[in-house]
Amino acid sequence: MKMKPMIKTIELLALMTLAGAGVIKKRDPYWVKMSDVIQQVRPDFYFGVATSIAYSSNPKYKDIVSSFNLHVGGNECKFYTIQASKTQNFYQCDQSLSYAKKFGAKYRGHNLFWPANSPNWFKTYSDDIEVTKSYIIDYIKSVLNHYRDDDSIIYWDVINESVMDESTSNDIQLRTGSKTSDEFLGWDTYTEDIFKLARDNVNENVKLIYNDYYCEANNGNFDGKTGAVFNYIKNMKEKEVPIDGVGLQMHVSCNDAPSYDDLYLLISRYEEIGVEVHVTEIDVTMARCNSLKDQKDVYMNIFKACFNHNNCKVFTVWGAYDTESWIGAENTPLIFDSDMYPKDIYFEMLDYVLGKLPSGATYPTPTVTSKPTTSTQTPEASSSFIIKPETYMIDGNWSNWSWEYQNIEFDEEGNEVISFNEGKYGAFSLHTMNNFNAGKFHFEMKTDDKDAPFNFIVHTVNEGEFVSLKVFNLNSSNKMESFDIEVPSVDGGYNRVSIQNYGARNVTIAVNNFFFVSTEVAEEEKDNSVSESAVYLVKPDDYMINPIWSNWSWDVESLNFDDEGNAVVIYSDGKYGAFSLHSQDIFNAAQFHFDLKTDTASASLKFLVHSKVGDEFIEIQTLSDLSTEKMKSYTIDVPFIEGGYNRVSIQNMSAKNITIYVNNYYYAPVEEEEEKDDSVSESAVYLVKPDDYMINPIWSNWSWDVESLNFDDEGNAVVIYSDGKYGAFSLHSQDIFNAAQFHFDLKTDTASASLKFLVHSKVGDEFIEIQNLGKLSTEKMKSYTIDVPFIEGGYNRVSIQNMSAKNITIYVNNYYYVPVEEEEESVTTASTTTAPTIEQTTNIIGETTATPVSTPPGPVDESTTTLEDKDKTEVTTTTTTTPTTTITTTTTTTTTTVDDNEPEATTEVPIPVDEPEPIPVVNKCWSEELGFPCCKESKTKVKLEDINGKWGKEKGRWCGIIEELDDGCWASKIGYPCCKKKNGKIYKVNSYGSWGIEKSNWCGMVSVEECEFSKIGYTCCPKAKVHSDNGNKWGLVKGKVCGVKY
Repeated sequence: MKMKPMIKTIELLALMTLAGAGVIKKRDPYWVKMSDVIQQVRPDFYFGVATSIAYSSNPKYKDIVSSFNLHVGGNECKFYTIQASKTQNFYQCDQSLSYAKKFGAKYRGHNLFWPANSPNWFKTYSDDIEVTKSYIIDYIKSVLNHYRDDDSIIYWDVINESVMDESTSNDIQLRTGSKTSDEFLGWDTYTEDIFKLARDNVNENVKLIYNDYYCEANNGNFDGKTGAVFNYIKNMKEKEVPIDGVGLQMHVSCNDAPSYDDLYLLISRYEEIGVEVHVTEIDVTMARCNSLKDQKDVYMNIFKACFNHNNCKVFTVWGAYDTESWIGAENTPLIFDSDMYPKDIYFEMLDYVLGKLPSGATYPTPTVTSKPTTSTQTPEASSSFIIKPETYMIDGNWSNWSWEYQNIEFDEEGNEVISFNEGKYGAFSLHTMNNFNAGKFHFEMKTDDKDAPFNFIVHTVNEGEFVSLKVFNLNSSNKMESFDIEVPSVDGGYNRVSIQNYGARNVTIAVNNFFFVSTEVAEEEKDNSVSESAVYLVKPDDYMINPIWSNWSWDVESLNFDDEGNAVVIYSDGKYGAFSLHSQDIFNAAQFHFDLKTDTASASLKFLVHSKVGDEFIEIQTLSDLSTEKMKSYTIDVPFIEGGYNRVSIQNMSAKNITIYVNNYYYAPVEEEEEKDDSVSESAVYLVKPDDYMINPIWSNWSWDVESLNFDDEGNAVVIYSDGKYGAFSLHSQDIFNAAQFHFDLKTDTASASLKFLVHSKVGDEFIEIQNLGKLSTEKMKSYTIDVPFIEGGYNRVSIQNMSAKNITIYVNNYYYVPVEEEEESVTTASTTTAPTIEQTTNIIGETTATPVSTPPGPVDESTTTLEDKDKTEVTTTTTTTPTTTITTTTTTTTTTVDDNEPEATTEVPIPVDEPEPIPVVNKCWSEELGFPCCKESKTKVKLEDINGKWGKEKGRWCGIIEELDDGCWASKIGYPCCKKKNGKIYKVNSYGSWGIEKSNWCGMVSVEECEFSKIGYTCCPKAKVHSDNGNKWGLVKGKVCGVKY
């Protein structure tokens, strides 16, 4: 039932009498729109909410957001959304803005520049500060011009979260990029330019805001990040930078929040420097609250302090209701619950504002919204929903694979409505990555044509196989009917279900309460099928750590066992702690298993193993999709290394005060089959070789319709295909090959993707479709071996084409071919095909498939590919030395050794990284920076020359030919690169000169200002203000310690 508020005049006394008489039952299903009441008390105050277009069609969601008069897109207008690829796409931001307009709400643009987050492709865009600056400036100008004439936008968060958490009032440190990259290094030099650019490209009514978290005087702390942000903004105001306000995000908890008095004082301080205050992203997690009252008190203190102070103009909740909160519904952090019903927090705020209404105020009639009712069909505990009543969405585990339909959308009753094309055997089809088997489907459905026949189909995991379970009609038109359909067991199971338009009519159906109940017999043996060779760390029902393992955890508050025998680990807040266990015995290649859950769905955990030699760690796997309700099982393969391992860790990468529960933790040794990895023929020709981090230089990148091609930390070629295009990862060789056996390892981020392996003839560049890659892996690399037939003239190009035309990512490694001796008498010459064209075929249930839509466009600019790609790709070393720890020791590591009297390091490193090996090694050359050795022979012939240098071959492996260099950099003459960053941090000084570190490699410092401080690893700043004096005088420039006088 939809009711829009109607304004009428009611005396305050009459209103209270009406409420007292029970006509307005606020805490039943009735409430008043908060923003309508607020406008009567403070017309300049905005009550805001972060919205998501994913929920926008739900009528109850619409009813919630109509309570607010300011909307902000949670993610829709961010850099990584608009610029997800190198082509700008404003669609999601446009939709979010249009949604606000439907409710007459104003809009906040969030955000223009966020130096802690960027799309993946941009992380390696450029090492040149000026190039990065130019791109960001152009991007911001483009966004602002796109929305310049829209009067609904009244705020822009210009810069977001640039001040680092460890900053203080006297030490302001700014972010330089994402956790694993420094793509915005040096951006602080154009902070003022960004605000000035924004002012020049927005309407006069738009206010420009700096937005940040943990700067709200939490627990009365005005000196830490609160003071840093205040002084950061104050300095800009003093320079007449056009900044209008500060956004205090307010992601708080019951034990970490500002009091009423402290927040009110902070708002006053900003008023003194002419900066208005907004509460921009409030949520209060219950994880640190003892009761709902405690949570409500935190909300009310912040709301009252803001509402009562004329300099606080906005109060925005970060999400409409608990289910869409970024910190998880289980933490119940918002003011509407998961049933989209207002909590007591909302009513308390409303009561507070009602108490300030002036006599004779206009007042909205209460809106009626019913608390959701339970469906008449109660699902069993083991049921898995596809469409749940009143959620207005398809469950996230299912993807829409429907075909031959006109339209699919949810109606106001939460039904999924599908209109089919006439004359086509279309279907409402849904695919899941979680396979199912024997069980029962339940759904409720109605149609506008009771005579239309429908076919209920399930699809096996084998591509193209399906089972027709039931052909049915409905008894009447436009009335919901229930169906229960049994699903038989098959080998491998199913991954897709379809309701097909079996009569090929122009018919519409509505579907709801669609779920599956598994009836598979529980396999008790499954949980007990642990190998006899398994070694336990935490065994069920033991309530202890196996005595052969010692607790070497760091930065954890406690490690105990609960009543269910789970190891309960509470990590310290603000630290990258780990649940780490050390063994007296050495283990090697193994498969680890454990069951785990956490109290925080947004937590980030990583599984590490540590080598016996040097206690170096290897990051094995990030634990994704964490569970907060029941234990989730993880199985992780650990590779063989020389010397083996003696320690294993589960590290907290989110640095939050989270808790994990671990049980059934063991490993099973794996017999190493070392011959398997080394059994590549000597005649093999590599395209992508493990650990090379590059494409073999004899192959050029001729890919088409891909967003990017880079290499990740594991040396995999990472290819992101363009959406809506039949692109290909295509490599062209200078050499011709013919009959051969190709091998590669591949995985993808999308199990439903469809890939095809092609080869291209030397004559005419005609292609031959060799093989569909079938079922793809999304977790670990899957090996493929493909035979390529002999043809006259041979081939010079090979492609892996995206046949699904979706924005998918593939990871490829160990890619090579082995020539096959041609037996021309017995080989059938393969037929060739000219440019690919659309060819549609329909199977017996009406699915349509298509071949590629376009031919490859030809080679790309080789200067942006092959060897240079490796040079531009930031490769993270996979092993590094961990801090020396004992059972309860908290440890940290810095990369500079200093005396006790010198300043302490100012940057906290999540996982300490050692310096590179001691320097210098004179025979190091330019090619080693690209992952290739130097040529050892003095007479090695030049096989190839590119922008990096001259390449030769020794023992079948590419190597760099050393030449005498004279480029003005002393380091290049002894085989080392010059540092690109001038006057950077000095790590060592020796007889050669001053040395820095860039991308984990030593480099020679050029144009560095030498002084006594250089010898101990600090830059010189003789003109800087003295911040400390311990015999030596120290300054602070751009947040970095430097030497003033020795």
